[in-house]
Amino acid sequence: RIGTTIGKDHVIPLTFAFLNHSCCPNAKVTYSGSSGTLSCIRPIAEGEEIVVSYIDEFADVLSRRYFLLEAHGVKCLCPRC
Repeated sequence: RIGTTIGKDHVIPLTFAFLNHSCCPNAKVTYSGSSGTLSCIRPIAEGEEIVVSYIDEFADVLSRRYFLLEAHGVKCLCPRC
């Protein structure tokens, strides 16, 4: 996941840097070597924002919120939180 597997030695492509977080994502980013792929993981309606999870979205809500705030400066307000 972005934020947990991408370290200082990796660069996130600029287009992926604009993706927002949700604990109920509709897309995911996978890497193979230095190439990244954005894939939908559920149907995305026209006009719906494409969101990915920066973290393990199956962790409990307090753990998710703490990690997002500390590591990314993000206060998650998604439907799961």
